Amino acid sequence: MIDNLLRRGASLVASILVAIASLGASLRAQELTFEDGRDNIELPLVMLSNGNYPGLPCIEVVFAGQKRLFLLDTGFNGVAVDPDLAKELGLEQRGTDIQAGIGGTGRVPLFRAPALEFSGASFTAPLFYGLDLSGFSRGRGRKLSGILGGQFLGVCVLTMDYGRKLVRIRDHEKFTPPEGAVATKLDFFVGQPEVWASLDGGRRFRFLFDTGAEGSLILHEPFVARNELAADPERLCKANILGLNGVVVSHGGSFAHFSIGDTRLANVSAVLLGATKGLSLGGDARRAGIVGSSMLQGSQVTFDYRNRRLFWDAPADAQAGQVSGIMVDWDDAKRVRVVGVMAWAARPTMDLEVDDVLVAADGGSLPDGPGTFYALLRSKAEVVLSVERAGKRHEVKWQRIDELPRIAISGK
Repeated sequence: MIDNLLRRGASLVASILVAIASLGASLRAQELTFEDGRDNIELPLVMLSNGNYPGLPCIEVVFAGQKRLFLLDTGFNGVAVDPDLAKELGLEQRGTDIQAGIGGTGRVPLFRAPALEFSGASFTAPLFYGLDLSGFSRGRGRKLSGILGGQFLGVCVLTMDYGRKLVRIRDHEKFTPPEGAVATKLDFFVGQPEVWASLDGGRRFRFLFDTGAEGSLILHEPFVARNELAADPERLCKANILGLNGVVVSHGGSFAHFSIGDTRLANVSAVLLGATKGLSLGGDARRAGIVGSSMLQGSQVTFDYRNRRLFWDAPADAQAGQVSGIMVDWDDAKRVRVVGVMAWAARPTMDLEVDDVLVAADGGSLPDGPGTFYALLRSKAEVVLSVERAGKRHEVKWQRIDELPRIAISGK
């Protein structure tokens, strides 16, 4: 469907329609085909972490003859491939289009691409956006090759089981909800899924449901300003966000509760976006903000786009988006570098600085990646980190962050 080709936040332009029309009779609609009489497949869920959050949900697919990592992104309306990979593979470019995100907009190429092959199924689409994904995967120890967004979710029922680390892709014609499952309504605006949710039991607000956003809750600048959520910035944590056109100065904190339908989560971490220049998703006043992937930690979530519904099975004691407080660059496993440290007035940095090199944890070797590093920091009240700085080594007793500074909301 043409509607599914609308991209994240770029509804103000229509150049994609020109690109589609130019394909004429050769245009193929996006299509998911199951093999050998199957109506579903299961794949491992790969979490691409930065060390501070559980990570972004990904799956491995065969693309152009090799296994590659693709992000499952409900906040992106199409499908995408990294432009450097597209050029390496010699993919045919078919025009350009506008990309919009937090921090600004930019023009991107469009490519014709081969089918994506799963074990037991394949997916084809007429056009792939050429999106620079280096920022998504930088420092995470693995390279991201593409994105599966609304164009893909529109032709299947997708379940992401964060607890069991599994993804199930099902034929929507054969899908039956589990007995007793309660559906949450999905609204769509320019092809993006929206839900209505409340903070701390107050009135409901509209949120974009975006598994391609790594945090748990990201609140837009107009909503933050209207409710004066960052009125006392010294009490909050600094949480600057790298946007399309540079850094967006932001803050971090937490809410006591967040509720969507029958799902209620406690101790919800949140990013309060600051002002951005020009057109930006962060300046969207229509929505309060974004529900991100970390909100789903430990949950099983099923997206049924065709029937505009969501099934969310969360643990009874679920807490949303708990952070480790340390962001790392794991691209060189022999030299793991600190690239971010969460701190605020009531909690100092514990003598850990950006560009410090992590050498050991609790007297032993470091975990095998940023995801297991995150799990280690969340599993214990204190972890002793051996750190190298300017050729000298010292130890840091890193204490688990159980709660970020609490934010109160007026409900305006």
